[in-house]
Amino acid sequence: MKGFPIKILGFFFLFLLVQCTTSSQNLKRYAFTAYGNESTPMIQYLDGFEKTTEVLEKFLKDHGVTHLELYAFRNRLFLNLETKASFELNSFQEAFAHVDVWNKNDAKYLLPQQKSSLNGYWKLLERVYQLDQSKEEKAVEGYEIRPMDQKTKRIVEARQLVKDQKEVKRYQSLHALGKAWPEITESLKSAGILQNEIYLLGNETFEFYEVSEDFDWAKSWEVAESNPKSEEWGKLVGPVDVPYKDDLGIPLENQIMTIVLSIGKE
Repeated sequence: MKGFPIKILGFFFLFLLVQCTTSSQNLKRYAFTAYGNESTPMIQYLDGFEKTTEVLEKFLKDHGVTHLELYAFRNRLFLNLETKASFELNSFQEAFAHVDVWNKNDAKYLLPQQKSSLNGYWKLLERVYQLDQSKEEKAVEGYEIRPMDQKTKRIVEARQLVKDQKEVKRYQSLHALGKAWPEITESLKSAGILQNEIYLLGNETFEFYEVSEDFDWAKSWEVAESNPKSEEWGKLVGPVDVPYKDDLGIPLENQIMTIVLSIGKE
């Protein structure tokens, strides 16, 4: 069981090689998700990650990856991968296929026997919303990262939508390029949110926030919801958003993911 996170990171890297293409953007983001056993929180699988951090950091840096973040919530993982414009997938693939610096005991987890097995682990996420989005972008090409002029912290929230494809499509259309209400955009900014992105796979969403270092989650949402349009927006989106529940069936108030690994940018 302790080898599981190393195994899925290996699956992620090879999946990235197959799914993604290079881009001329300055910095790009690729977002992925993976699922573990339904009854076992993913954080229990992450013992021993620190043993490979130093090796991973050098390998990623040498091949154009500037920052890797891994978040966990229950049986779900969210991986944020940031790369340079010079990121070369062919050389990355060649290097990864022949890497010989890994702990020999972990090698079998880093190099899966069949590429077809990748589909059972990491899934590339489509972005359905970005704060102040100005252009269409494709997941396989990476999403442009906007530079920040101050120190920030990241928050990722795991959420789920109703299992109704029509409602999920409606949710997507409400968040599409040029569709988000300007009043809601301004309310997010007034609450101290510098960047907000929503990633979707099926009816599962991940909300990625970049905020100031002194950001207070509860107080900031009070500010955002004080906007007169927030209630109206909530009536449109609220019915589609279904909170996770605990073992007693009580909706969870906190669905924020725990960061379990950060390699690269400080």
